[in-house]
Amino acid sequence: MWAALIVCAGLLALFRSLDTDYWFHLAAGRSILAHGLPTKEIWSLSGFGGRPALSEWLFHVALYATRAVGGEGAVAAWRAVWVMAAAGLAVALVIRCGANSWVAALLLPVVVLAGRARMVARPEQQFLCFALLYLLVFESARRSSKDRTWWLLPAQVAWANIHPSWVFGPLLAGLYSAAEMWRARTQNDGARRAVRWMPLSVALVLVSAITPQPAETLSLPLAYLGRAGVSLMSRGIEELQPWSWASQKAEPFTLLVALAAVAVLFGLRRALRGAPALAVVGVLFVALGFHAQRFQAAASLVMFPTLSLALLPVGPAWRKQACLGFAGLALAGALLWMARTSPSYPPGVMPQMRAVPARAGALADSLHLSGPGFNTLEYGGYLLWVRGDSHPPLVDGRGLGSGDFQSQFVRAHFQRTAFDSLGAAWKFRYAVVKPPQVAGDRMAAWFAGDPAWAVVSFDDAASLIVRRDALPAAAAAGAYRYLTPDIARLDSLCARAASDTALRVALEAELLHARRESPELSWTSGFFLSILELNTDQPLRALQVLDELQARFPARPGVALRRGLALRMLGRNEEARAEFTRALKDPADEEAARRALAGAP
Repeated sequence: MWAALIVCAGLLALFRSLDTDYWFHLAAGRSILAHGLPTKEIWSLSGFGGRPALSEWLFHVALYATRAVGGEGAVAAWRAVWVMAAAGLAVALVIRCGANSWVAALLLPVVVLAGRARMVARPEQQFLCFALLYLLVFESARRSSKDRTWWLLPAQVAWANIHPSWVFGPLLAGLYSAAEMWRARTQNDGARRAVRWMPLSVALVLVSAITPQPAETLSLPLAYLGRAGVSLMSRGIEELQPWSWASQKAEPFTLLVALAAVAVLFGLRRALRGAPALAVVGVLFVALGFHAQRFQAAASLVMFPTLSLALLPVGPAWRKQACLGFAGLALAGALLWMARTSPSYPPGVMPQMRAVPARAGALADSLHLSGPGFNTLEYGGYLLWVRGDSHPPLVDGRGLGSGDFQSQFVRAHFQRTAFDSLGAAWKFRYAVVKPPQVAGDRMAAWFAGDPAWAVVSFDDAASLIVRRDALPAAAAAGAYRYLTPDIARLDSLCARAASDTALRVALEAELLHARRESPELSWTSGFFLSILELNTDQPLRALQVLDELQARFPARPGVALRRGLALRMLGRNEEARAEFTRALKDPADEEAARRALAGAP
């Protein structure tokens, strides 16, 4: 049964990932294998020439080598194997603690699903496996006469070269030493282990310095655990945000925390008596899960043995039934969550290219664009991967750069003066700009609205915009005259086209051209093409476009209201009312749908 559950856990990792950091890991690994470890920063312009960031160098190399051997299929297998390793270690820990039961079997899918978003090719997978391995080794040493904890020293060297989370190794050793010292008040054997494990904790710190950058390795983890380790440019990223009831109330991690509250009433004493250090570690990891969402996968699996121990179905029949019932409810909730979020995890092994500027990057390379270029934070790793070390991006997901640069970069998305100052300082020749993701982000609009710049590629992932005087050939090659990532201006152009035939013909041609260029990333161009057709009294053509959008992008809102308007113009009123009713579920279209149902224009 456990083997089947562990294999199922690995299968959950076989989805098409949207992770953009993946491309930076590949690019860095390729660079290291080709040229050796860099002596200065070469992978981003914002930190160029400074101290290189090599805290994950071994992961970069291992991931790139895996992909070089077996392609994306090998990377998918890599992800699945690490998930199975983590699940297997957690199960072994449950069995070692004497918590093996049907409750634990019901809880394993819940704790695995709580970390599904982290089942991507990132070093956090290794962090989780290392942490669980250490817990298993210490728990095994507590329960037998053989102490193999010193065998963790080579593992610590590997951990220190993979991820700055290596600090958890010495911390776990210290916590177990302290717990055994506390137990020694009543049990003589605890004192001996405490004496052995405290120097082990120090030794784990010392061997962690066996890296290309010993000083940085020893100082970075303290920043990694807190907000100080998060770049100013990265602080808006979802995984770095704290737990939120509004957005996570129905997710598996929240279900587990609620179950932990129940477990306190049912078996806190049993958990503390059976595995005191493990219980404390579980509480600390849960606190980290509240601190930042990136720790929730680790928190869920680390608290799994303690939950299984606290909810062990022993004693009176009512207690057994209650423990099984609570675990069953948690499993049902997690499975419902999996069904609801299934569109976000499409099965397959290939990365989802809609998450990266595939066309913009390819076009920049084919046009031989050089010199400093602007790019948004998430896209730096992919641009480094497709363009190579000779064309480093401005920034990547690491968020390197001075404090002044980072502040100016963030403000440039929302303040025109900061945007102009950034451009004057760097003299960008081209820009790969992500469409606005938050209210007030005007970066793309400012680039596109400046006559000195020309939009040469446009899709849902990114726009490639070149400076006309710096790259005249590229600007003349295929610049759009009207199509722009400025959504407000695009909406205004569609409205003006109702009374301007020349504008309508030109704008329609550019929207159709953009759809042909990137058919898989054509939501925006198709959506505004439908609006243009509606504004120019072409409901049948608008309906054809909207039907195609609905089939290709079923999860995107906004189609129902426009389909209703097109159907009403065609005299198909019953169908129109059904679409307006469906549009009531879209917050952005709710008011317009109510007016349409009431017969108002």
